[in-house]
Amino acid sequence: MLSTRETEYIDIGLQYFVMARQAYLCGFMPVGPNLFHHAFEMLFKAKFIELGQAPEDLRKNYGHSLAKLWPDFKTVATGFPVGSAPPLERFDPLMSQVHAWEDVRYPNFPAGTAVVMSGSLRQNHVNETTGEAVKAASKYNN
Repeated sequence: MLSTRETEYIDIGLQYFVMARQAYLCGFMPVGPNLFHHAFEMLFKAKFIELGQAPEDLRKNYGHSLAKLWPDFKTVATGFPVGSAPPLERFDPLMSQVHAWEDVRYPNFPAGTAVVMSGSLRQNHVNETTGEAVKAASKYNN
């Protein structure tokens, strides 16, 4: 059974996800991708709360970093029934890209770099999983 705290994280994560999809479909840049970042962060943290970690510890250990959350989440996301989850490594590039949108919450973002959600994000953004630099995918990333 889910705890109240875990349910709150799931509820907020799903609200962020629904609003992120709507923002993306409306072309709201850069808020849409930032909302996706929040959604994944809350949903991943819900899993850790299910496993007994305190929200305060999650805040201290991970902050808002999907680059820190994602590798640990992959080790505990086993699916239901247990062991039925497919390998999650194929989502590593996506999580690295979504992580790049954490900075949008600060007024100086994009600070001389342009942003686009389809494919690549910020010019010269380094995929933290593969170590490869993202190449410009649109006129906004030149």
